Amino acid sequence: MSKTRPFAAAIVAFLGALASAAPAQAQQEAPRLFGRADFELEWKVEPVGIVLSARYLAARGLMRLEVLDGQSRAVVRNLFTGDALYVIGHGQGGVYSYKAPAIGLFQPESPGEMSQVGPEQCRNFDAGGVSLCITDDGIPLKMTFPEGTLTASRLLRQPQHPAMFELPKGVEAKPLPPSIQPPQLPF
Repeated sequence: MSKTRPFAAAIVAFLGALASAAPAQAQQEAPRLFGRADFELEWKVEPVGIVLSARYLAARGLMRLEVLDGQSRAVVRNLFTGDALYVIGHGQGGVYSYKAPAIGLFQPESPGEMSQVGPEQCRNFDAGGVSLCITDDGIPLKMTFPEGTLTASRLLRQPQHPAMFELPKGVEAKPLPPSIQPPQLPF
C-alpha cells in the first residue's frame, strides 16, 4: 500500500473545493494558488516521512510532482485543464495520459495571521478543512489535511526548463489503463 494513500480523500475534497469553471481570461486576472512565477520546492509529508518534489512552470500552468522514493515516477499536470501525464522510469516504463481535477482560481476567504516556515513568511488560510500557509507570491509552504501535513523544506524561485514538463523524445502517451494508478498526490 502506498504511503501517500492516507491523503487521497482529503486531497480529492480539497481539489474539488478549488475547482473552477471560470473562463481562461478570468484565470489570468485572478489570484493563482501557485503564483505567476516559476519555482521548485520540496515538501516533507508527515506522518509518512516521504519527500514530494514539485516544479512549477507558471507560463503554462504546469506542475511536475515526484515522490522522491527512488522509483522514478512523476506526474505532470496542467492545473487549469486537469490534463495529466504519469511518467514511469523517465518514460522508459511508459507514459500514460489521464484527466485529473482542474484547480481553478484561488479565492481565499479572510486571511489569517503570518507564520514562518523555514526562512519564508506565509499567511494562513482555511480552505474547507485544509489549512494553508501561502507566501505573498502564492506558493503554499504548508498544507495541513486531516490525515497529515506537507511542509516545505526547500524553495527555489527560479525559471524552470520546459523540457521537464514535456514527453521524452520518441515517447507517446497512452491512455491510463485501469490496472495502473498514478501516485495519490496533492495536486
